[in-house]
Amino acid sequence: REMMVQRTLLLHSLLDCNFTLLFCDTDIFFLKNPLEFVLSPTYEKYDIVFQEDAIGNRFWDSFRYLSLPYPCGGFFLARPTAK
Repeated sequence: REMMVQRTLLLHSLLDCNFTLLFCDTDIFFLKNPLEFVLSPTYEKYDIVFQEDAIGNRFWDSFRYLSLPYPCGGFFLARPTAK
């Protein structure tokens, strides 16, 4: 847990220094070039672009089960902003 906290603080400090971050865990492999996707004009308006962890994962939201993809912190592009 402490490692994840330190990672988050490090990434935040790099964004504060106006770096654009492309983060990738070491256990990820690619079938296609991910830069063509995350740097495409479709996504240039977003501050952050995440990989989907899985499609169809089910979780309980207090009322019903939902089948929604959720973001994975193992691969993402984050752009510095004033926000």
